[in-house]
Amino acid sequence: MTDRSATSFDIRMRCAIALALLLPLGLATRAQPYLFWPFVAEHGGDALWCAALLIALRAVFTRMRPWRIALLAFAVASAVEFSQLYRADWLDAMRRTGVGRLTLGSGFVWIDFARYAAGALIGHAVDVLLLKADEPV
Repeated sequence: MTDRSATSFDIRMRCAIALALLLPLGLATRAQPYLFWPFVAEHGGDALWCAALLIALRAVFTRMRPWRIALLAFAVASAVEFSQLYRADWLDAMRRTGVGRLTLGSGFVWIDFARYAAGALIGHAVDVLLLKADEPV
């Protein structure tokens, strides 16, 4: 009998592939919204941001259970959202850059928490189905 569990390297490679697919899709919802259904164009970017965050966290924490990674991704995304209530010149300057706006957001919006929850569920599904399929949920 052989050990079928994925190594940390295997998981990280799967994460890199998943991120290579998720990131352009999420960016496309912002840059080319007319390519998507209006609902997806409006909400998809934030959901996919959280899903990509989850996959990035999976690459770091390769042995953590998938549901814990999903909760951690939602918590980090929520913390970033709450950080938008804090105003400091240096932080606002970062948020005015393209990368800063994409990673830190630009303004607090309550609906983003629902988007992050959807993204955590999407990321959890990717995690369980593609990245850690040999481990129990």
